[in-house]
Amino acid sequence: YQLSIEYPQSLSNVVVFENQEDSTSVLKNFTIMNGYASGDWPYNHGGGIMMYNHSSPTLENLTITNNFSEGSGGGISAQDYCEPLIHNVNIQNNETNGKGGGIYFHNRCHAVITDCDIIDNYAHNYGGGVYARDESNVTISDSQINENTADNDGGGVYVVGARPFIFKDSDVINNTG
Repeated sequence: YQLSIEYPQSLSNVVVFENQEDSTSVLKNFTIMNGYASGDWPYNHGGGIMMYNHSSPTLENLTITNNFSEGSGGGISAQDYCEPLIHNVNIQNNETNGKGGGIYFHNRCHAVITDCDIIDNYAHNYGGGVYARDESNVTISDSQINENTADNDGGGVYVVGARPFIFKDSDVINNTG
């Protein structure tokens, strides 16, 4: 069963995790679309899903599409010690004025991404598909990062000061930066 949540463009982030949620906080079987993250930090990040402040939800069987952020992370933004588990999520057609059209990781976020498609996202800055920085440890396995675009570097993936950044059995193809 797939429930679709549609908000008119320019409302805000569609989903926010900000109260130190752990992996038992599960968002599953939804379509997250048409979010528009604007205003002051952190709410100008993560058009579809924004998490910060030690929040570490489980995201599973989702479609995150057609979201926009004025800050960074068109589809998903994870900042400040978040540790999300992201499984079987389609992150597609999201856009940001900043970094990470599909996903943005900042300040020690340790994510595990499995069986995901990160496709056709756009960043006006760096990291069309994924952007990771400031000691954010990300593992991506059995996933596709394809057809993403960044105006600057890292059409598919842009990593700066993030370690380790691990790919297992994943494809990163046809991205433009």
